[in-house]
Amino acid sequence: MSFNYWLYLAYFIVVGLCPSCCCNKPPCPSFSEDEKSWVPYKNYDTIVFVSNFNNKLTYKILNYQEYNKYDGHPGAGDCSKNCEKLLKMDMHSKNYPDTIPQFYLIYKKRKDGIDLNFQSPDTINYFDLSKAKFLNSLLLNNINYFNVYYTQINQQQKNKFYKYYFVKGKGLIGFESYNNEVYGLKF
Repeated sequence: MSFNYWLYLAYFIVVGLCPSCCCNKPPCPSFSEDEKSWVPYKNYDTIVFVSNFNNKLTYKILNYQEYNKYDGHPGAGDCSKNCEKLLKMDMHSKNYPDTIPQFYLIYKKRKDGIDLNFQSPDTINYFDLSKAKFLNSLLLNNINYFNVYYTQINQQQKNKFYKYYFVKGKGLIGFESYNNEVYGLKF
């Protein structure tokens, strides 16, 4: 065999195998207990909300997952540049547990910050902690909450609810509908 053949073969082995053996996955950030307190739920938890019209909505937490997500192109293997730690869970209506989730909670930590997103299955983002507004206090169902963050979505999204309230340590504490119905967390 010719010298060029061995040269090309050696080149392809080095180029083809070296990236997978020379790279290491970047370290993933982890959630502290304090950070996890924004979403204080576990699998199979039940969350109940009662409205000022005496209606009740019950949700069950399913598919609670904490995992690492690496960026990079397909086949990058361990050569990803960044890692995000994700904590994801589905909120299913207790009345319809086998249907698609009503909402997803996605909590994401990157090396440069944290995102808490509360969205529908069609990826309309209802709550983004980085863009949320702050209230010193909020009274829901005769319970006074302090240090409340909320998002008000625009009316063009045609969703039944337009305001969502979160408190660190309690998670989702309430939401409001267009017909002035206000739901608060029931303990």
